[in-house]
Amino acid sequence: MKPVNPNATKEAVSLLEYLYSIAGKKIITGQHTQTVLMEEREYIRKHTGKLPKLMGFELLGYSPNINYGDAGEECLREVQENRHTVENAINWAVATDGIVYLCFHWFSPIGGHDKSFYSENTDFDPSKIFEDGTAERKAFYRDMDVIAKLLGDFKHRGIPVLWRPFHEADGTWFWWGSKGVETARELYRLMFDYYVNVKHLDNLLWVWNAVSEKGYPGDEYVDVVSRDIYAEPHTVTDYAARYEELIRNTSDKKVAALGEVGVIPDIELLERNHTPWAFYMTWSKEFCMGEKYNSTETLRRMYDSPYSVKLEKTGCPLNVTPETFDNLHSVVCGDNMYRDYETTVEITGIKAPSPVDLPHLMRHFADQIMSSRFSLNPVELAAMAHKRMIDIQPYSEGCFETAMALMNYIFACSNMPNIVIDPDDPLYHAALSSSTRTRDMEPFTKFVEGIIDKNKNLC
Repeated sequence: MKPVNPNATKEAVSLLEYLYSIAGKKIITGQHTQTVLMEEREYIRKHTGKLPKLMGFELLGYSPNINYGDAGEECLREVQENRHTVENAINWAVATDGIVYLCFHWFSPIGGHDKSFYSENTDFDPSKIFEDGTAERKAFYRDMDVIAKLLGDFKHRGIPVLWRPFHEADGTWFWWGSKGVETARELYRLMFDYYVNVKHLDNLLWVWNAVSEKGYPGDEYVDVVSRDIYAEPHTVTDYAARYEELIRNTSDKKVAALGEVGVIPDIELLERNHTPWAFYMTWSKEFCMGEKYNSTETLRRMYDSPYSVKLEKTGCPLNVTPETFDNLHSVVCGDNMYRDYETTVEITGIKAPSPVDLPHLMRHFADQIMSSRFSLNPVELAAMAHKRMIDIQPYSEGCFETAMALMNYIFACSNMPNIVIDPDDPLYHAALSSSTRTRDMEPFTKFVEGIIDKNKNLC
């Protein structure tokens, strides 16, 4: 079965072929995460010794119309935790043989407050998107352009993406479904046309996520049919009846998946019945971590079974060039232009190198990382790389974010979990300043080690 996009990249073609080859013979393990730390992944590693083959990442923090002035604490925390999802997902995909699966809790393009992807928090009318010249249509396309740039970052790196827009389209709780599943269906078709024929995002495989028969967009728009299921905690099921309902209402010609679950399917039932779900993805936070919805014993049985597909390649040979820095910065800030003015490093008070020296320095910086990768352990190397990026300040903005992305890229290549550093943390400032003043990396390296140890306790 070929992708519905006739110009699909070879990576997207291979991924879809792989999904068809798996369905009914095995099941791909999947886990959603909303944070850079990916606590859920580390929880699974801690309790099973293995890792999910598929990781679901969230784009909500990239919504262009987040009303920060009228948002609750939980909303602001979720947005903050979701920062840098794209570079996180890219780093993970480059360092592993994993599958990237993206969804988008899209804050309403106009108006709204708090979590305005919920219908109850916005008066945005999606039906007006179909009317030429409306503010709703203009904002819809503006937001699509922003997200297209992010999806394009995956394409440029040869990463196929399972793209699940307008999820749970047959529910009314999100604004895209507030006027009915037919409206959500037409929004999906509109995005499909724009992303395939105008933006040429040929790395996407299109995942439809609804059960309603009248909402199905048609086989020419869909690569994967899926549905979300939140069963009672600790239910033992392979969701076979739900599978039959899904393909009956959508298409029996498409590979099917459990788009989101609260309770993981029972691996013994799946193997016995060969229910042809290609993959499942457990939702984040408490749905994965703890015993509320899934016991650790159930989790271990899933990951211990030869019927489940786990991540095999974890970590990769580190390869850093000046283009690596630029690619990371482009994801963070949308450009890769060096600064053209003199500046001082705000944290340490040390004058940064002259702009004319930046091209040479960045080449030397890349060589320094590569030549040090055998003499330094991953934490020492990542700490050195982060500090050096801060010292050089090569870009006019986003140097801290690029330094964090570089650090987590090094960790990903070493099969280590990501970390998050608060740029305003006085301990961070003190460690950087101490290492700068003494020309000794030990203070900053110990600071990084402390964050790693703290994160281990969270899982």
